[in-house]
Amino acid sequence: MKLSYQHIQDYVIGASTIVLAGLILWAVREIPPPFFDPLGSAAVPKTVAFILILLAARLTARRYFENKAEAEKAVHQEPYNLEPWLTTAVVAFSILYTLALGTGLLGFRWGTVVYVFLTGVVLAKKDRKVMGFSLGLALVIGIGGDYLFTNFFFIDLP
Repeated sequence: MKLSYQHIQDYVIGASTIVLAGLILWAVREIPPPFFDPLGSAAVPKTVAFILILLAARLTARRYFENKAEAEKAVHQEPYNLEPWLTTAVVAFSILYTLALGTGLLGFRWGTVVYVFLTGVVLAKKDRKVMGFSLGLALVIGIGGDYLFTNFFFIDLP
């Protein structure tokens, strides 16, 4: 079984995600008991951490079984085009979005609209149809999410 860079990368991402989820679970232990929360303290971070663990385990298991299958059946496939700048842009937008919300520079509604739209534009690779869909999706997620969180879940958004 020969491991390529992409195979090793999947294992590293899976392990890193599990470590991150473990850190989240460790950090939420210190959250005090809830005053009025029927699900208990830190229900959302705990749920997200367990979902991350499940997804990372699935990624790692899938890669492991694909490697075994590739070793048995050596079929040559064309490698896909790696786009590190695309990945870097999406990660940078995510960091800037988080910082803008954390510092109060942008509110949740319009910050989310801008973030989803810019991420969609970068991923669209100059396809105007996808950019238009991205704008519509950004408006639905930003405005709809703001309405849902403030009027149904009563969350004080930035």
